[in-house]
Amino acid sequence: MTDKVLSSRKIPYQYIADSPSVRYYVSWKEYEPYLTYPPRPPLSGDIDSLLLSTYSGEIDVYIGTKSVSGNIRRITRIKGFANFNPREGKLLAYHLEYWDTGVLIELNNDHLTVAIEKPLDGYKGYHIAIDARGTSGLTLLYLAPSNAEGLATISIEVLVRSNSTLTLNNVIFDSNSSPGAIYRKVVLEENSVLRNLSVLGRGKMLLVEEDTYLLGSSSALISEALLASASPSKILYVTNSLGSNSNTKSIINSTGFVLDSLLIHKGVCKITRRGYGSSAILNSSLTPLTSNAKAYGSPMLEIDTGRVREVRHTAAISPLDEKILFYLRSRGLDDREALRLIVEGAYRASMEKIESRDRGIDDFLQVLLNTLKLVMKYQ
Repeated sequence: MTDKVLSSRKIPYQYIADSPSVRYYVSWKEYEPYLTYPPRPPLSGDIDSLLLSTYSGEIDVYIGTKSVSGNIRRITRIKGFANFNPREGKLLAYHLEYWDTGVLIELNNDHLTVAIEKPLDGYKGYHIAIDARGTSGLTLLYLAPSNAEGLATISIEVLVRSNSTLTLNNVIFDSNSSPGAIYRKVVLEENSVLRNLSVLGRGKMLLVEEDTYLLGSSSALISEALLASASPSKILYVTNSLGSNSNTKSIINSTGFVLDSLLIHKGVCKITRRGYGSSAILNSSLTPLTSNAKAYGSPMLEIDTGRVREVRHTAAISPLDEKILFYLRSRGLDDREALRLIVEGAYRASMEKIESRDRGIDDFLQVLLNTLKLVMKYQ
């Protein structure tokens, strides 16, 4: 047994768990059976074929539990675009020790679509490094079969070069029979832009953490998330940004609906002393659709300079307005039609803010609506 394994065993899942501002609300016990020493490799993996057929584009890269296909480079070490710190918690530390399939994706005025398999059993760790130049786009599809019983952890490091723009489209539907975790860290150089669209719709215990470091002056992050959680799913979505140079801009919006399950969005936008002239906007809008639904939003700001352009954060967590529903009913819509119209309108308004998105993922909006079982009457 190596020192690395010994150290990871001693690392807690979360160092501080009793404060509402820092706790993750993750059911760590769902991960515990998979974290064996050494890991139990999967016998096979798969992608939900029905969900995959929803995507109207072409798959360029296929990352499987046993093999990788597509015009990319295999890597065995993290490239170092961003710092993954094992001391962040046991699950990440375990992943950093045991991931065994890594790829490097180099984009230069290109667009690629990547599909990733979910293990049907055992444990699988993936690492994806992305080096983006020019005006590029990348679509990541993680579409797990709903009955897959393996654990996949994924780390993604992204470097957006100076004067470049990357549009990153993430569509994540995990298994309802096993947990999953995705960690992403992005570094933005001078005058670079990341336009991010994340669609999350399923997972027994799904943790998705997106950290963005705006290291270059005049770099920008524009991020929109469409979230849907229905029983038995539990989803935690974390979005953090750090503006450490002048005139940076972070705009992070999350729109989510929850039905008889758990949905959490939390994050911190920080501007350092060097971040004069910068902006940070972090909004969380979560709507419980039933009395048994649990929705939590915890957006926070940390501002270390008084010379900022705009900083604000909001958390809107409340049931649908009965007055709006009454108005729609008075126009001849039944309960299902009224509810579907409201939810679809909110999702579509969020999606259309990322104009450069991959239009091949637009139909996943309908999958989110089906996830929320809108055929039922509003309670």
